[in-house]
Amino acid sequence: MNVTDHPAAPPTLAPPGAGLPPLEAWLVRLFGRPLLRRRYTRETALDAIDQTAARLLDKTASLSPTQLATPKLIPRLRALEDSSRFWSPSMVLEHLCITGRGTIQMVILLTREKRPERTVSTATVKPAGRDPMEVREEFTTLHQSLRRELAAAAGSEWSGLTHDHPWFGALNATDWLRMMATHLQLHEKQLDRILAA
Repeated sequence: MNVTDHPAAPPTLAPPGAGLPPLEAWLVRLFGRPLLRRRYTRETALDAIDQTAARLLDKTASLSPTQLATPKLIPRLRALEDSSRFWSPSMVLEHLCITGRGTIQMVILLTREKRPERTVSTATVKPAGRDPMEVREEFTTLHQSLRRELAAAAGSEWSGLTHDHPWFGALNATDWLRMMATHLQLHEKQLDRILAA
């Protein structure tokens, strides 16, 4: 299926937070966490986060504000909600800023053996369409400071206390970093399809 240019009016898509198709959701719940743990250690997850963030910035560096802000309709990728199929490059980065900040705070709390009070929901982390240049700057700052922030604020308990992810289930602090690495790579694929439109 080819990527299509965005139509005159936004397409009708499933609402944010609708989740994945039932079979796909079941497979993620059953195999997602073991696959994350097999694929990454804490350090290799951090390396993957750094590398993917750098590629995302490189791929958006030459885009004008208009190009950054223009949404494109793409086919749904596996593990991508239907509501996320009509995003701009800036919306991808904005979503990754929202989830990145949330994941970093989640990791810090869990490593300090503190249970987060919030329930994680995919419906609450969708982009609002903010100024694309501000979003790109925020994404850059977040990823340049990630390791320093963890070194300064994280505790020592990386494999104990858990908090539920809506798709993967109970994740400890290292698992959340593993999930963040995989999540960035998923949205890099999404960005690639948007740029190909």
